[in-house]
Amino acid sequence: MSAAARQINTFRKPFNHLMTPNKVNEINPDVARFCRLGSDYDSLNNGKMIFIGESGVGKSSLIKRFHRNKFNSESQETCGVDFVTLTFNIFGVPFCLEIWDTAGQERFKWITTSYYRGTNVIVVVFDLSELSTLHECKKWLDEASYQNNHNFVFLVGNKLDKMSDQTFLGMKETISETCKDLNAEFWAVSSKTGKQVSNLFLRMAYLTFEKIVLGKLDCANDKSELFSSGSRITLRNTRHKNERQSNCAC
Repeated sequence: MSAAARQINTFRKPFNHLMTPNKVNEINPDVARFCRLGSDYDSLNNGKMIFIGESGVGKSSLIKRFHRNKFNSESQETCGVDFVTLTFNIFGVPFCLEIWDTAGQERFKWITTSYYRGTNVIVVVFDLSELSTLHECKKWLDEASYQNNHNFVFLVGNKLDKMSDQTFLGMKETISETCKDLNAEFWAVSSKTGKQVSNLFLRMAYLTFEKIVLGKLDCANDKSELFSSGSRITLRNTRHKNERQSNCAC
């Protein structure tokens, strides 16, 4: 996708309001103020999302569709890990997001798990046309969540182009229950046609950006209060100490 396609100027909504734990439906006021006032953008940490799931569900194809707007039906399996860093423009603020692609094969698991740490968004991908891949999602999430707390989880059903509307509707109850079990937000997409892929990535980018900005603001407030309080205590203690020393000297 071009840089223009990675611009976010409006709040990004979920795929289905009933299948997400993230119920906020507008930009956070503090985040809006941060963007509007032209704060210290350079000090923002990069965001990080990681794609996990069974081999062949289309993790690499989803990333390639968003990154290059291309689809290759004969894409090779990922060996170990791969990643790309993309820059988004979110309400006028440049924001870098690392997108990590992992292998779904068991033999690479010892490599991929070492890259889970520090992840903001865990994207668990399954194949809508192969329900067995949905049943494996909890296993993948448990492994990724072991090294990450307080992150966003997205349950992404790929290959929507292979599903009839009727078949997809018949799966929604099972998918909804899985979302609740994983505390995840659900999206149905197609890397082949590109349907909903851009909306998915922009949604994930915005939520990551918001969380990092709020963390930065909270940290700045905590430090301000700490240093302000600490300086008063230090001055008071120093004064009393000097007075005691002066009295002893007399």
